[in-house]
Amino acid sequence: MVAYSRARKARLSLIAAAAAMALVAAGLTSAASAASWTATGSLTTARDIPVPALLLDGRPILVGGSTQALENSLDSAEIFDPATGKWSSGGTLGTARYNHTATTLESGKVLVAGGYKIINGVSGGFQKSAELYDPAANTWSPATNMGTGQERAWHTATLIGDGRVWVAGGFSGATPNALTSTRLYNPAMNSWSAGPSLTTGRLRHTATLLATGKVLIVGGKAMSTSSVSLNSAELYDPRALPGSQISSAGSTTDGREVHTATLLQDGRVLVVGGTDGTNVLKTAELYHPATNSWSSAASLPGPREGHTATLLRDGQVLVAGGDDGNNGLKSTELYNPATNKWSPGPPMVAIREGDAAVGLLGGRVLAAAGAGFNGGELKTAELYTAIQPNAIARRPVVAYLSNGHLGLYDSQTHHDLATPPLPAGVQRFSISQNGRYIVYLDPTSKHIHLFDRYVHRELSLPGIDASDHGNPTMSVSNTGLIAFDHATSDTTQVYDSRAKHLIDTGLPADNAHRQPSISADGHYVATTCLDHCITPSNGDDAYVQDLRTKQNVPFPDNLAGSDGGEEHPCINGDGSLVGIDITKGMVMNIYLYSQSGANLLPVPNDPGVANAHCALDQSGQHVVLENPATSVDRLYDRLTGALVPLPSKIQNVVYLSSPVLRPPDTRITTSHVKSKKHKASFSFSGVGPTRGFQCELIRPKRKHHPRPKASFASCRSPQTYTHLGGGTYTFKVRAFNAAGIDPTPATRTFKIKKVKTKKHKT
Repeated sequence: MVAYSRARKARLSLIAAAAAMALVAAGLTSAASAASWTATGSLTTARDIPVPALLLDGRPILVGGSTQALENSLDSAEIFDPATGKWSSGGTLGTARYNHTATTLESGKVLVAGGYKIINGVSGGFQKSAELYDPAANTWSPATNMGTGQERAWHTATLIGDGRVWVAGGFSGATPNALTSTRLYNPAMNSWSAGPSLTTGRLRHTATLLATGKVLIVGGKAMSTSSVSLNSAELYDPRALPGSQISSAGSTTDGREVHTATLLQDGRVLVVGGTDGTNVLKTAELYHPATNSWSSAASLPGPREGHTATLLRDGQVLVAGGDDGNNGLKSTELYNPATNKWSPGPPMVAIREGDAAVGLLGGRVLAAAGAGFNGGELKTAELYTAIQPNAIARRPVVAYLSNGHLGLYDSQTHHDLATPPLPAGVQRFSISQNGRYIVYLDPTSKHIHLFDRYVHRELSLPGIDASDHGNPTMSVSNTGLIAFDHATSDTTQVYDSRAKHLIDTGLPADNAHRQPSISADGHYVATTCLDHCITPSNGDDAYVQDLRTKQNVPFPDNLAGSDGGEEHPCINGDGSLVGIDITKGMVMNIYLYSQSGANLLPVPNDPGVANAHCALDQSGQHVVLENPATSVDRLYDRLTGALVPLPSKIQNVVYLSSPVLRPPDTRITTSHVKSKKHKASFSFSGVGPTRGFQCELIRPKRKHHPRPKASFASCRSPQTYTHLGGGTYTFKVRAFNAAGIDPTPATRTFKIKKVKTKKHKT
C-alpha cells in the first residue's frame, strides 16, 4: 500500500463524488424548522471510509470500509431504515475492500467495483473484481471483473444516461502514476468494455453528472507520490463520436484533491475545499456548463478536507465535518448559490471525517461512520433536519393506459391499485394531481366525461359532454377545471365542472394551441402554441397563461432554436415548474423550467434517444421521462437524484397523482332499535381516512308484494329510520374515500314487532 504524508489523506475514496450526487433537487420548498443534528441508531460495525449508495426504496446502504487505521478492509454492508432509525445487515461481499465505488443501477441493484483489500495488515492488493447487490434477496453475487490489468482504487464511477456505469481513472499500484484508462459496465450484458482514455491520469478526483448528460472530472493527483494536486478538469460526453468523447473543461484556480463537487439547482457545479498537496484549502469555485468556464465562489470560513457536501431541498449546500489539516471537525457550513455566501450550520453531534453522507427522501441528511476526534473508527450515525419529513417526499401514483384500460401503479409500494369503472377502449384521459378527478374521452361517443373519485360517480358536464371532441389532449385540476383541445377552433379551452360553463382563458384566439396541462390549483395552464403566439417565433412554442389575470407568464422564448420545436408541456401543482420536450435538430430532450427561479433545472435525459411527454407530480419532486421509440417510462426523483424504473406495462403518456388510499373499513359503533316504536338508529365510523358513507336498508318481503328494491345512498352518522312496519330488516353501511368503497359493508339485522290489529265484535 502507498504511504501518504498525511494519514487522513488516505480517506479519499469516492465519498466526495457520492455525496455530490446524493441530492439533485429544485423548486422544492417547505416551512423549515430550526436546523439541527440528532443522534440516530448506530451501525453494528464501526467503519471508516465506507461507500454509500441510495437504494430505490429510499434506504441508504453503506458498503465496506476500513478498520485498524486502514490496516483492515471490511466485507460487510449495512442498511439504514429512515422510518425506524435502525440499521440491518446488507449481506456479505465476496471481497473485503475500501476506496472502491458503489453505484445504484436502474434495475435497483448496486454495483461495487475495484478498491483495495487488506486483512489485518496483510495486503490483498488492488482489486479488479466487481459485485452486485440485489436488494430483493439481500445478497451479493459476483459481476464480471473489470478486465486484465484493470485493478484500481480511488477511481470514480458514474451512472450515465443509457444505464451504463463509467469508471474513470484511479490507481493500480503497478506504477506511481495514476490511471488514464476508463471502463464501461453494461448491466444488461454484465460485461465491461474500454472507455475513452482521460487526457490526464488522476486519482482522488471527483466525477459529477451534469444536466447535459456529460460527466465533469475535476482535480485529483497524477502520481501517488506527488505533493502537487491537479487543477485541470475534463468532460466525458457519452453521445460524442469515438475519439472526441473526452475534452477539456478548463482549469480551476487551485489544484485540489479530497474536495467535493456538488451539482446545483441551476446546473452549475460547486467545488469546495480539499488540499492542494501542501495546504488544506478554504476556497471554492463554480463550473458553468453553458460556457465551459470556471469562476470563484465565496470561500469557506476555514480550510476543510475529507468533508461531505449535500444539496438540500431549499437549494443550499450543506458542507459537514472533515478536517482542517490538524484537527477533525464537527462544524458545518451552508452555501447559498443565490447570494454566493456561506453561513454557519448547526454543529454535528460528533467529529467525523471520511464518513458517508446521504440525502434521504424526507429532506433529512444522514451522516454515518467515519473517523472521530482521535482517529478511531465510528459506528455512530446522526441526522440533519432542516425541513420536517412530509407527504411530498412520497413517490407518486402513476396513472397510465394499457390496451384501452386505465391502470394505477403506486411507485412507492410497487403495487397496482383499484381503478374506477371507466369504459374499455379509452385512449385519452388525465388525472388530477390530488387523485380526485379523472377526465376521459368516451371511445365511442367522443364525449368528455369526468369521474369524481371522492363521491364515486360521474359528474354532469353540460355544454361539453355532448360534443364530439375528436381526439383531444386533456388535463384536470384539483379544483375540477378541465383544459382540453377544442376540435373546431384548434384552441385550448377550459371548462369549470363546478360552475358548469367554459371560462375565459385570455389565450390568443387567433393562434392555434394544443396539448394543455393545467396546474393543480387551477391558476395556470401551459399549452403548445402552434404558430406565432410568441414573437419572434420559428415554430411550436410553450405558452403559459395565468387564468386569473388572463395574462401570459414570462417563459424562455424559443428554447428550441431556429430549427426546433417545443411540445407536450407538463406543470406542477402551483405552476412554479413547467416541463416541455424540445427538439433541436434530430435530438429531443425534456427541459424543466423554474418559473420562480427563472432558470432551467437538471433533467437526466437518456443520451442518444428521444425523451418526451413529461409528467410532474404536485410538489414537482418527481418527473416522468418517456422514450417515444420504445415507449419506456422512467420516474426521476429530483430530491434524491434516483432514476426509478417503472414496469414495462407503463408506457406512453402517463400522469402522476397523490397516493391513492386503500378503501376504509366500516364499523357500526352503536345501534338503537325501538321495536315497539317502529324506529331504529345506527351510529357508524370509518377505519382509516374516510370521505363519506353510503347506507342501505333491506326491508322485509310482504305477502303478495315484491320486496322493496334497496340501494345504497349517501348518509351520515347517526342514520335513523322511523315508521317501520313489522318484520326483519337488514341495515348496511359502507365507508368510502378516494381509493374506493369498502367492499365489505358493516351490517346489522334487526326485527320490528308487527302491529296487532284489534278485532271488532259484530
